Amino acid sequence: MRGKWSSLRFRVLLSCVFSAVAIIFVFLIYGAYNVIKYRQDFIDTNTIVVDFYSDEFDYDVASLNDYINNILVNDNNFGLLNKRMLSEKNRIGAEYYLKNTIESKAGSLGRSGSLFYYDGIKGALRSTFSSHYETDQQHSQYRINLELKSWLETNAGIDVSAIAPMAGEQYYIRVKGRGGYYIGYMLNLSRYFSEDMKAADYQLAFTDASGAVIAQFGAPVISEDKIAQALDLKYTNGFDYIVVNAQTGIHMYLLLIKPFWQFLRFWEDSRIFMFLIVIPCISILPFILLYRYFKMILIIPTNRILGCIRGDEAPDCSRFSGGNIIELKEMEDKIGEMLKTSTELQQGIYEAHLEESRMRLQNYQLQLKPHFYLNCLKSMDAYLKNGDKAKVSAFIFQLADYLRMRFQDVPATKKLGDELELVNAYYCLQSLLLEEPFLFTVTAGAAEKEWAVPSFCIQALVENSSKYAKESGKILIVDITAKILCEADKEYLFIKITDNGKGFSKDLLKVFNSENVSMRADDSQHIGINNLRYRFKMLYGDSGKLVFYNALAGGAVVELMIPGEERGGI
Repeated sequence: MRGKWSSLRFRVLLSCVFSAVAIIFVFLIYGAYNVIKYRQDFIDTNTIVVDFYSDEFDYDVASLNDYINNILVNDNNFGLLNKRMLSEKNRIGAEYYLKNTIESKAGSLGRSGSLFYYDGIKGALRSTFSSHYETDQQHSQYRINLELKSWLETNAGIDVSAIAPMAGEQYYIRVKGRGGYYIGYMLNLSRYFSEDMKAADYQLAFTDASGAVIAQFGAPVISEDKIAQALDLKYTNGFDYIVVNAQTGIHMYLLLIKPFWQFLRFWEDSRIFMFLIVIPCISILPFILLYRYFKMILIIPTNRILGCIRGDEAPDCSRFSGGNIIELKEMEDKIGEMLKTSTELQQGIYEAHLEESRMRLQNYQLQLKPHFYLNCLKSMDAYLKNGDKAKVSAFIFQLADYLRMRFQDVPATKKLGDELELVNAYYCLQSLLLEEPFLFTVTAGAAEKEWAVPSFCIQALVENSSKYAKESGKILIVDITAKILCEADKEYLFIKITDNGKGFSKDLLKVFNSENVSMRADDSQHIGINNLRYRFKMLYGDSGKLVFYNALAGGAVVELMIPGEERGGI
C-alpha cells in the first residue's frame, strides 16, 4: 500500500485533486466571507433602524416633559388652580382654559397617548387623548380614566414616573405637581409603534433592564421567553435571526428582532449559484485535462521503462507512447540496451559460477574419501605394533562393512537414515579401537530419516567428537537428535549433535561460526568440519544454518537447520 501511495501516478493525481479542491475551497471561503459580511452589514443597518425608533420615542418623551414643565412654571391657569382662596367660578374657568391648552398638545401627538390635569384635593381628573386612538378604543377611554384616577390617588407626587397597566395595556406615566394639583401625560407603550408595524415582517419590543417584556409589536419572530436572552446577547442564534437593541431615556430597552435567512435569500440569486457551484465545477475541468496530459507524457512512459527494468516486457522497448518527448524516448532506448547487455552478462556470470561450484563440490567430495581411510590404517598399525591381533581381526571385519557402505557412489546429499547407518558402523569401529567404549544415542523418527542431508555431515561431527572430545577417565557420550520444525511457514530438519567432552576452544568457535568459508591449502586440522561448512554453504546458501557452541554444563554442541526444499534426497 505504501508503494502505491508513493507512486508517480498517485502523486500526479493527488497534486491535481489537491489543486482542484484548493480552488473550490477558496471559492467557498470567499462565499462564506461574503455571507458573514452581509450578515454584519444587516446587523449594522438594523442597528440604525432601532436607534431611529429609540430616538423618536425619546424625542416624544422629552417634548412632553418640556411641555408639562412649562405648564408648571409658566401657565397662569395652572398657577390660579394652586391658590387656596380661588372662587369656584374662577376655578372652573381656569380648569376650562387649562384643558384647552392640553387638548392642543394632545392633538399634536404623533403616537397613542394623553395629557391630563389632576386635582388631588377634590379628586377631579381632566384628560384628553391624542387623535391616534382608533374608533374601537373610544369606549375604553372612560375605563382608562377611572384606572388612571385610581392610580393617581395612590402614586401622584411632585415628580413621579412609572410604567403601569391601564385597560389591559401598558402605559408610561409621568406626573408633576405641587400643593395637591398635578399635570402629566401617559404614552401607550402597547400601541406606540402599532401603526408602523402593521405590514412589518420584524418584531419590536420594549423591555426593562432585566429583559422582562413590557410591550411588543409586529411579527412574532421569537417567543417572549427568548427576548430576555436576546437582550443579553445583543444578537443571537447564528443566522436564524438577529436582535439589536437601544436604550431609551427612561431606562427601557427597545429591541428589534428580524429573521436573517428570510432577508438573505442568496439561494434565490442565480449569481450565487454561478459563483459557488458552476465556476468551481468548471475550474475542475482544466485539472482533469492536466492529469490526462501528464499521464500521457510522463506516467505511461515511466511505467513502460519500469516494466522493462522489472522484466515485465522484453528488453526491446522500441515501442514508445510518450508523445514527442525526446528525452524520455532516448532514456527508454538506452535502458533497453543496458538491460539487454546486463542480461547477457548475468547469464555468463551465472554459468561461470555454476561451473566453478560444480568443480569445487566434486573436489570436496573426493577429499572425503581418503581422509577417514588414513585414520583407520593408522589405528590398525597401532594395534599391530601392540600385538593385539584379535582386535585387528575384529576391526578388519567391521571395517569391511563400513567400507562397503562408504565405497558406494557419494552423492551431494543422502537420506538421514542412510547417514545414521554409516555413523553406526563408524561407532562400532571406534568401539573396537578405543580402550574405553563411548556411548552413542540417536533420536530420530521415520519422517526425519527420509529427509535429505549433506553426505557425511553427521559422520564428520561424530568423528570430530571421538578424536578431540575424549577426556581421560570419563566415558564419552555422543547424542544425536533430529526433528522437523516449522518456522515462518516453512519446514526445516533440525539436527543437534552434543558430547560431554572439553568443548570447542574460543579460537575454533570463532573460525567455525564465521561467515568466511574460504579454505586454506595448509589447513591440515579439522578437515572434516571445514569440508562440511563448504558443502553446507554451497548446498543451502543463506537458507540453511550450521552453528557451533559449547553447552553450559560442558561439551560441544553443533546444530544444523536444513530447509525443506531438499526433502526427499537426490
